[in-house]
Amino acid sequence: MMLKDSAKKMFKAWEKKYLKGALGSIEESAMWKAVTIKEKSGKDISKELKTAETTRILLGFAAIVQLYLIRYTNHLADCENNRVRVRQFLDCQKVKMDSKTMPKFNFVFSKGHLDFPLMLGIDDLKYMDFYIIWTLTGFKEIMVFNPEWDKWTKDRIKIVSDNIINDMRYDEVKVKITPHVVETPEIHGSVLIMKLKFAPTALHDFTEAFGPAIPDSW
Repeated sequence: MMLKDSAKKMFKAWEKKYLKGALGSIEESAMWKAVTIKEKSGKDISKELKTAETTRILLGFAAIVQLYLIRYTNHLADCENNRVRVRQFLDCQKVKMDSKTMPKFNFVFSKGHLDFPLMLGIDDLKYMDFYIIWTLTGFKEIMVFNPEWDKWTKDRIKIVSDNIINDMRYDEVKVKITPHVVETPEIHGSVLIMKLKFAPTALHDFTEAFGPAIPDSW
């Protein structure tokens, strides 16, 4: 079995479980709780409209995960280590998020061309390809939360930022990261906010980052 075949099988199993859990109890999902939608008057929209909007976002999220895996496995060798990478990535994308079950690193990618923030988690930074996520979303800002780190020290910030910079550099993309930390009493800790500035090179015009590209098929 090829890695793509394994990834497709794992994705289908994850998608079925994720959407069943998310759509079955949508008001308990992290996305429903996170999405704030208001009418033009400034009032919160009705519960029904918020549920409909969250449903759209959850389906869009599953589609992004699929596109990510298609590209992620495109040039990877078929070996157990790479299957573990795919499995761990999928296992970290959960319906409900709390400090006991959430992944070690939780990212919210925003200010790209998606009309919703993309929430992705991972336990091991080297198992996430930030370049692929960037090509799919064009993000310019990342929010990071780690339930084990109540404070973001310089060393901890460096661990995350260096990983992103090195990952992008591997694909010959230069990025400058400006980090700042926001205290969040509601989760008894702090959140790292990173603003990213990408420097075009002779090898990249970045057109793909500002609109969804057609990926290779499974």
